[in-house]
Amino acid sequence: PLCIGANVALLSIVNIVLLRPLPMPDSERIAIIGNSYPKAGAANLRANAVPDYFDRLRETTAFQEQALFNNSNINIDQDGTPTRVRAMNVTPSFFRVLLVQPLVGRTFTDAEGELGNQFKIVLSYGLWQSAFGGDAAVVGRDVRIDGTTYSVVGVMPQSFVFQRPDVMLWRALAF
Repeated sequence: PLCIGANVALLSIVNIVLLRPLPMPDSERIAIIGNSYPKAGAANLRANAVPDYFDRLRETTAFQEQALFNNSNINIDQDGTPTRVRAMNVTPSFFRVLLVQPLVGRTFTDAEGELGNQFKIVLSYGLWQSAFGGDAAVVGRDVRIDGTTYSVVGVMPQSFVFQRPDVMLWRALAF
């Protein structure tokens, strides 16, 4: 019985982590690639450094499109009251890779992946409802994040989740 229980637990983890498709169109065509850096003390990190991303863009032809993303915790200022939320910083190609369209507005343009142009955000449906009352006029509105002003360009559908259901907004990642 102990062996059967261990096998069931292991199979459940494999199913959740490796076998369950991502909740988006054509998810079987998406690969998530990460590096580990054992000599830097990050053997299990599975992250991507910016130089690795640019190396893959330049040298890998197997992918139609590539994107880079990372998670962060940010403070969003709602009328003078900072609220800590989970954000994802993404290259403009992120939403194209996932084949997901916004519910309201748009996602990031390639120009917003350049330094100085990256101060744009896309809201989750949940944040749009809770902080902005579901107002479609939120597109174009300025929002303060960690003391910097960002402009809302879009809102994702309620069904959109990528890796972490607690992500409340996406910021353009620029280099």
